[in-house]
Amino acid sequence: MKKNKEKQWTVRVKRYCENSKAVITIEQPLEELKNSIMILKMLTRDNAFLQKNRERFNSLSDREKEVFFLLAMGYSSEMIGEELFISKHTAQTHRKHLKEKLQIKSYKDMMTYARVFGFI
Repeated sequence: MKKNKEKQWTVRVKRYCENSKAVITIEQPLEELKNSIMILKMLTRDNAFLQKNRERFNSLSDREKEVFFLLAMGYSSEMIGEELFISKHTAQTHRKHLKEKLQIKSYKDMMTYARVFGFI
């Protein structure tokens, strides 16, 4: 086998039309395999989360999505109010509704939504 001095990735995608699936083949240097497996596991979990929660997320209004983005960026209710020209109490109400609609129980849940739905 000829050794390639350059570390190079090769990705091939083959689509199977009969079952709407694709096979992805990745060739990469072995020393990068461990990290790649961790990334693929994360992508698999994120995809499952997206499929499970897409309908909930799509039920948000445009304003709720604006508030959600600011929350994901670390804004407080007071800062959200200033940014969106609403009162602190209105921002708190939006936060409460977001938690209920998305069934967010922790900061980790919120950050998962933010990552999976492209806010961060």
